[in-house]
Amino acid sequence: MPSSYATKSQDSSGYSTDIKSIGMVERALRNISYGDWRLRIPQQAKIKLVEAHLSKMEEMLPGFKYDYHSMDKFVSSINMLPLEDAKRFVCALESIAYFYSSTFEKDTALLVVTGLLSWPGSAEATEKHRKIILRRLYSKTLHYKKRLSYYDSRISLLYEELQKSNTGIFRFIKKRKAARISALLKSLEPKYTKVKEGYSTHSLLFEKVSGEKPDQQRAPPPEEMQ
Repeated sequence: MPSSYATKSQDSSGYSTDIKSIGMVERALRNISYGDWRLRIPQQAKIKLVEAHLSKMEEMLPGFKYDYHSMDKFVSSINMLPLEDAKRFVCALESIAYFYSSTFEKDTALLVVTGLLSWPGSAEATEKHRKIILRRLYSKTLHYKKRLSYYDSRISLLYEELQKSNTGIFRFIKKRKAARISALLKSLEPKYTKVKEGYSTHSLLFEKVSGEKPDQQRAPPPEEMQ
């Protein structure tokens, strides 16, 4: 005969927990919370903005729930901002979440986002943090770009020398030189690949966080990025 406690588990102390009921309660509380924040935002445009933002954050950081962590402070910040500023605020949060979830573990991104939302004046703190990230990403991207340009020039010159060594009536005499050039080119290949990967990674991060490609943006003035 099936037991009425089939969905329950019992711990060592004899306390029974209805797992299914806990799931139902959690969903109910979440629905109440979601309904509450919608009632607290007077503008329909901002409600849609927040809904889209929550969806993006859930996609980037599965398991992160504003209603469990920082919904009250987040909604307060949204309500204090004009619509366009609110858009920039949520965009900055999404950029920061993307950066930390891409370069560190997702738990790090959760901690940073939660910390920013708990800070007084979270919109200003978030934008300042985003600018710090952009400044460092720009510097790293520029470094890799310069190194990539150096290796491109160096490898091109070596290939020109190698071609000259393998042509003409004296190519047999230049055989030893050609071998040295080939060995040097082979030693440069892993270094070039590493620099190219570094440039690609940091360039993509910069583009995602700023919304612009590094080549399209002038060097950020220090006073703007402090």
